[in-house]
Amino acid sequence: MKLHLTARIKKTAAEDWRKKYDEVEDFRNGLAAVKLDDKMGYVDETGNEVIPLKYDYVGDFYEIIGADGGFAKVKLDGKVGLIDYDGTEWIKPEYDYLGDFHGGLAAVKLNGKWGFINLRDKVVIPLKYDEYDDVENFSEGFARVRLNGKWISIDQQGNEVDE
Repeated sequence: MKLHLTARIKKTAAEDWRKKYDEVEDFRNGLAAVKLDDKMGYVDETGNEVIPLKYDYVGDFYEIIGADGGFAKVKLDGKVGLIDYDGTEWIKPEYDYLGDFHGGLAAVKLNGKWGFINLRDKVVIPLKYDEYDDVENFSEGFARVRLNGKWISIDQQGNEVDE
């Protein structure tokens, strides 16, 4: 009986850290998103904050083909970026929209214009397009974008291509 009671007390004490947060999401890959006073970050399974609570929103970690480790979208002051498991900002939260990566590129929107960046936050295709079609997001090696009212196809270097 004493062993059972001791184990329960240890378990309860170990989970007390949850009470300090407004929200605690489920653990995935050893981390859980937490929220306190409208700021979010991540904790490990012992409740240690491993990514500070500074973001307005944090997404689930996911794998990006061709990249090592997991990444999560974050939002800070209305802008979107991308962090890794260590909290390193691979893409600074500076975009109005950040799409998923396809073919090594992600669509981004800033000040009403669309373009494409790589995982190193380098603009590969300038932010000059009025719209983009996420269904065609570099499937078959090209993407559909609208420029000056006309839909065109571009390759991964931004060159206009015939379909």
